[in-house]
Amino acid sequence: MSLQAASVAAPGALATRVNPLVKLATAVVVTVGVLLASDPVTSGVVALGWLIAFPLLGLRPLATLRRAWPLLVTVIALLGVNLLFNEPDGTPTLFEAGPVHVTVGTAQAAVTVSLRLLAIALSGVVFAAATDPTDLADALTQQLHAPSRIVLPALAALRMAPLMHADYVSLQLARRSRGVAGGGPVHRTRMFGQALFSLLVSAIRRGVRLATAMDSRAFGAHPDRTHARHASFSALDVAYLGGACLLVVAAMVISARTGHFEPIWE
Repeated sequence: MSLQAASVAAPGALATRVNPLVKLATAVVVTVGVLLASDPVTSGVVALGWLIAFPLLGLRPLATLRRAWPLLVTVIALLGVNLLFNEPDGTPTLFEAGPVHVTVGTAQAAVTVSLRLLAIALSGVVFAAATDPTDLADALTQQLHAPSRIVLPALAALRMAPLMHADYVSLQLARRSRGVAGGGPVHRTRMFGQALFSLLVSAIRRGVRLATAMDSRAFGAHPDRTHARHASFSALDVAYLGGACLLVVAAMVISARTGHFEPIWE
């Protein structure tokens, strides 16, 4: 079993054809760009650009939203926490009720932090939703020359991750058939702890079998390895990275033209 992004990325999607290392570099470019500006306009334009680019990259918006809903909850929670607990800075008051005192400055700071997180996370969503683990391992070992002893076992473990969910579902169905499922919160908590222990034992056993299988195939016996697929860069990779750079620069220009640009060095 393998991790597949087919439910999020359309077949033959543009984002799936981009080299994984380029998508990682794009995430770095976006992160550096939004961190260099302390105003909400720059981060907001970058986040909006990613949202507009999702359909162009072949990502299904609704499927992506179902996968990334914890990200949206985190952004909203971070915004609320910063609005409630930032100290007033002497700027005009926007809202005041009891101990809650929101000013223009605290609101701008809260929005900036939330939009920064959203812009950075959206680039990570594209990477996670449109990257095959095998392609990433090929790019790391062939182009970045990462040690195969580290990359390939990590790939094997990652491809085994969906089996953990299948084991948990099977365990819950087995307990339900025996009439031990359900009950109050205390019983459910105890049963969940037992399920986690069972999953740990199953994962250890599966890991031992996987290690034995890799040893039987002489994994690590020779310093050089062959690859079934060749990893390379293409014009699409250059266009993808260039588009991300243009997006960051355009966001800064729009922010400067509207009089909101605030670099961190000032």
